[in-house]
Amino acid sequence: MMGAADDWVGGIAAVLGTPRERDRYVRFRVVTGLCCSRHCPKAWHILDKFLSRWGTRVGDRSRYPVLVEKGNARFLYEHHESGAEIAAYVALGTSCVLLAKAIIELVRELCKGFEAEPQRRDKELVIYETYVVTERRSNDLAEREIFRRKPPLTDVLLNECADALANSLIAKSGASLDVFENVEFYLNVPGAQSVKLAGDFNDWCPQDMQEREHGTWVASVSTTAGTHLYKFVVDGVWIIDPDNPQSERDDDGNVNAVRYVEPTA
Repeated sequence: MMGAADDWVGGIAAVLGTPRERDRYVRFRVVTGLCCSRHCPKAWHILDKFLSRWGTRVGDRSRYPVLVEKGNARFLYEHHESGAEIAAYVALGTSCVLLAKAIIELVRELCKGFEAEPQRRDKELVIYETYVVTERRSNDLAEREIFRRKPPLTDVLLNECADALANSLIAKSGASLDVFENVEFYLNVPGAQSVKLAGDFNDWCPQDMQEREHGTWVASVSTTAGTHLYKFVVDGVWIIDPDNPQSERDDDGNVNAVRYVEPTA
């Protein structure tokens, strides 16, 4: 007899074309109360523009799942007035890292949209994880809260959010929980009005850096260990890191700074 878990898994598997291994499916509910195109145009515009870079347009399909693909990462996305839902099949091993990175990038954009809406006021951003109960033979679904914060969502809080999502996904895959590292980037540009950081760790979508004393700007990101390419955007001008002698040219002829992130021992 089919139950709630079987129906839930079956619906996702039918679209993704993935095995019906119930303990490998997960859904994240990102509750913001600010995901309606009519009442929250700023948040909607940020989200739709971001997904369009991956070849996906949300349009007005507010209650229908949209297949999102970025490379080998595939998941379902749908949104409601209360927020967004992301459902995925988590493969075994470290292949889930690409899935985790894609979902984290999307959730960061949802957070950015949340911050952009003036009506956010005292609203909280809350993320729930839905999963199939595996401790006993049942068709039950369970939900747990993995993140809850009020604005402003600083880089530190966004990294906490990224860690919560990554740990949830990677734990299901059987991979190490230490896949993601928190890394800080610095740039000294006294007098600059706006400084941003862009790289392969945030899909080259410039994120704001915070100004500290003496013209030093800093940004913190959560990314995988290994080699990463990046640039700074200073008052709208893209530059490589003047304090980093390591750089390389990409396939389009652009010169980018190179940073190697050491894995945590």
